[in-house]
Amino acid sequence: MKHSILLVGGTGYLGQHLSNKLKNEYDVVVTGIEVKCDNCDIQLDFSDPQSFSNITDTFDYVFILAASIKGIGSICLNNIDLSVNTIGLASFVQYLLDNDITKKIIYTSSMTVYSKHASIPVKETADLSPVNIYGLSKKIAEDIITFSSRENQISSLILRLPGIYGGNRKGGYIYNTLKKALNNEDIILDTKGLIFWECMNIDDICDVVIKLLKTYQWDNQIINVGYGELIDFVEVAKKIVAKTNSRSKITLLSKDYIDFYLDNSRLKKLVSIPDSFDSSLSKYIRFCQNELCDR
Repeated sequence: MKHSILLVGGTGYLGQHLSNKLKNEYDVVVTGIEVKCDNCDIQLDFSDPQSFSNITDTFDYVFILAASIKGIGSICLNNIDLSVNTIGLASFVQYLLDNDITKKIIYTSSMTVYSKHASIPVKETADLSPVNIYGLSKKIAEDIITFSSRENQISSLILRLPGIYGGNRKGGYIYNTLKKALNNEDIILDTKGLIFWECMNIDDICDVVIKLLKTYQWDNQIINVGYGELIDFVEVAKKIVAKTNSRSKITLLSKDYIDFYLDNSRLKKLVSIPDSFDSSLSKYIRFCQNELCDR
């Protein structure tokens, strides 16, 4: 009999990819914020506690992906992220507890909880000093999950994810840079204010998560997910141009960022890492080239 998973926020970018892979081995129920959605089974909205009652079954795992991301570039305290990702999350977790929905929660956090000045590679024990409201909301959300686990005899796993690229996403730094390279267009880079960027392919993240579900001992850990290597923003553009044999010219208007990448030694004690950044980037480039040829 397959284990059951409630994938909260499973209609988003990561959720869709993860759902498709999990369904090979698990019974997956997907929630989405929209009342009518082709990709979801249950409507659920953190800002609407009444929607929680749509969940009546019990699950072996509840995987929480849902979050507002409007505060990524904001320091304004009245941003919606602070209410949805904290108070909304807390209300939902309390509903899970009150109704004995699950004993195991996986929460997807973010590398944005860390200080931009953290020593690299950034370990899970590093200083948590978010630079934007989204990161702050994720930091508080982690505390909510940790507190709930400690006080209510449930088990949790908190995953701090890096920036993600790949799959069906038609946007973002790597996709847009690759698109220009394939068209031999000039690539202009302005890194003013840059702090975090895309560091891992979505397929590799999904593979890591599925492996963790099989090996994790449910001892309430916080784990960085990543390749464990420095991925320089400008060097990525150079690699894309080289790997595509592009005639694109790269122009750097400013270099205003600090080296940053996650330590993955804790992760490697539990699972094998699928690929390096370079080999995954090569696979993604071939995928995009084939997709372009098929049009």
